[in-house]
Amino acid sequence: MPSKVLILGARGMLGQALQRTALQAVEAIAWDRSECDIANHQEVIAKIPSTATQWIINCAAYNGVDDAQAHQALVSAINAEAVGFLAEVAKGMNARLIHMSSDYVFAGTVKEGYAESDEPNPISIYGQSKLRGEQMALQSPGAIVIRTSRLFGKPGVGKKSFVDVVLEKAKDQDRIEVIDEETSSPTLVDDLAKEIWKLVANPLSAAGIYHRTNDGACTWFEFAQEIIAVKKIECELVSVDSSYYQRAAQRPKHSILLTTKLPPLRPWQEALKEYLENS
Repeated sequence: MPSKVLILGARGMLGQALQRTALQAVEAIAWDRSECDIANHQEVIAKIPSTATQWIINCAAYNGVDDAQAHQALVSAINAEAVGFLAEVAKGMNARLIHMSSDYVFAGTVKEGYAESDEPNPISIYGQSKLRGEQMALQSPGAIVIRTSRLFGKPGVGKKSFVDVVLEKAKDQDRIEVIDEETSSPTLVDDLAKEIWKLVANPLSAAGIYHRTNDGACTWFEFAQEIIAVKKIECELVSVDSSYYQRAAQRPKHSILLTTKLPPLRPWQEALKEYLENS
């Protein structure tokens, strides 16, 4: 069991969840940008080795999918080049790196979903940066890349989850238009965090790419329907296609992440119901 783990992106949703669910035997060191700007090579090599951690978990990312289209250099610096710095320092420390990635590395043309071994083909600047980050991470011996999708749960600092957005709109509006396309798997952030800790705790965890989402899949509209039903909210949901909203970036039509290396997680509906009933 490793004694020290460094969590980067500590104020985000996943960073917060990792701290909530941390194993008792682990000393978790949680840093955000104020402690270490991972896009600054000199900061990374000067600060991270002093932690003497056995694992580095990178949750830090530029997640604005549409904004990324106009900020390619910045997105690349955070989602790709910075990961290369982390891979370099992890190798030098003889530490293992876990890097978080996304279903958006796939084009979304395969309705049945994508296995870990399938060839990525991103269709947005954001997706391209995440794929490049994967490639950089895997240059470090023992590195693990975890692809996930549609995180929801207790909010961190940053972009709100779809669940939060729907609940906020439902407070003020009697009618909400939701895209009935783009099939993927909602994932409770605490479920994901616990899976990450299982990998950390197992000395036999193989390097490479893993898919970790809650089981099952839905469109955004179907996701919203479930949120409204669980909360018993009086609100009309209107199904629209993806052209209804003007968005700068293309999204994959189908980006279900099939898991072939580990057992599937519980259904997303069960995870959503637990979260909504306890929040």
